[in-house]
Amino acid sequence: LARHPKHVYLDSLTCLDDTPGHLELAEKLKRMDRSYFSERKLERISLEALRILTTDSRNNLLMDRIPNLGKEELTLLSTHKASIYLNGFTELSKESARILSKKTHPLYLSGLKDLSGEAAMHLTGRKGELYLNGIETLSDGLAMALSRCSGPVMLEGLRELGNSPGHLALAKTL
Repeated sequence: LARHPKHVYLDSLTCLDDTPGHLELAEKLKRMDRSYFSERKLERISLEALRILTTDSRNNLLMDRIPNLGKEELTLLSTHKASIYLNGFTELSKESARILSKKTHPLYLSGLKDLSGEAAMHLTGRKGELYLNGIETLSDGLAMALSRCSGPVMLEGLRELGNSPGHLALAKTL
């Protein structure tokens, strides 16, 4: 497939590993029109394949089915100069949040239903948009931490904001 002279439609691709054929395919996918390829179905990606895809900073990376990534992968993503969709993440450690806090372009983490205060504190210094649309309720502490974010925070799943200090502070920023 990597050597096929025309575009190939690979919307159902679920894995890009570090075998030679997959890396060659990643090179081809990097250059393809995104109407033929979407990373949304990927469930696994190797560090080397990710390194290839992130060398083209014009394209957003939509990896909504990947449930987590290691430190090296997250470090690589934190330097990518386009939006990153990690909506498959259902939890975010403080270490992962620290690494992703360096990302200045939009970061989508809408698979998260909750976020620890420590992870939120790491994300507060981000300059780009932060999408946390899966969060439905916020503790006062988490609301206060999110109110201190440098960039916009999107909380489209949030049901309500209370009258506590953190909720009131966050309401002023939304």
